[in-house]
Amino acid sequence: MADFVGVSNVVRGALAEAVTGSTAEFTVRPEKIQLLEPGASVPAGSCWVDGRIHDVVYLGPHTRYLVDVGRDTLLSVIEQNRERTSGDVQAARGRAVRLAWAREANRPVGSGP
Repeated sequence: MADFVGVSNVVRGALAEAVTGSTAEFTVRPEKIQLLEPGASVPAGSCWVDGRIHDVVYLGPHTRYLVDVGRDTLLSVIEQNRERTSGDVQAARGRAVRLAWAREANRPVGSGP
């Protein structure tokens, strides 16, 4: 399960265990997560999970994606819009993706940013 605290995802339970091998809760900020193609390789030591884009919100300079990663969990991802239009990002809804981030971006719950 993941919740949103301010602008961070809180990852716990089965999802935390699938990502890190431990059920210890952690947070990861949406801008630290990369959207990759399904099956994309990730650097050694990175955290990753596969999902499907559930919703997108185009906010001009950046887009917020809500990605369904199973286990009744949505993770929030923010990406800067360099070459995308609002139509481009809206078309991403329903697309399969791989989410990846550096393990160092994980913060124990309650440890601050």
